[in-house]
Amino acid sequence: MIDALEIRPNTAGDGTSELTYSTPGLLRRLSRNPLGVASGIVTLLFIITGVIGLAMVTVPSLHGYYLNQNLVASLESPMSPGHILGTDGLGRDMAARLIAGIGVSFGITLVVTVGAIGIGIPLGLVAGYSRGAADTAIGGAADLVWGVPAILLAIVLTGIFQPGLTVVVVSLILIQWAAFARVVRAQTLSLRERDFV
Repeated sequence: MIDALEIRPNTAGDGTSELTYSTPGLLRRLSRNPLGVASGIVTLLFIITGVIGLAMVTVPSLHGYYLNQNLVASLESPMSPGHILGTDGLGRDMAARLIAGIGVSFGITLVVTVGAIGIGIPLGLVAGYSRGAADTAIGGAADLVWGVPAILLAIVLTGIFQPGLTVVVVSLILIQWAAFARVVRAQTLSLRERDFV
């Protein structure tokens, strides 16, 4: 939140000024930054599209929107009636398939973020508060994880386990937890040294 300090002349007429503190409204602040407004609208549209796509992928009654084939309507051009982005070679609606793909990406992002936070925050708290051997071990594990490319870990896990989205999610969680652990460890170390702790 952006706060503002304003210097206003004193109404008493003695030539002095007073310092006033005001918080501009959200709409007033946003109106000063049109690029921020545009970015917020685009981000909101992506989130809404991701939620709709995730619903299309997870709710079985909605699978028909992007999976049903209609060979009569195959390879229709964009902006054709009923198919804003056209259809593919099997007559499936391209807009629905695009939204379903965004939904899959959105779902993976949610699961990876929640999983990485669930692992990284507790490990960062332990490393920052206990220090010593735990801090060294967790810091070393984070350095080791960041030294391994995510794609290499995904390839190794795919060779060990059955390929699929689960392997992608697990490999991303195994890489991303280190970022959360480092931030939480640093904050815990700074708070640990404060007088009120």
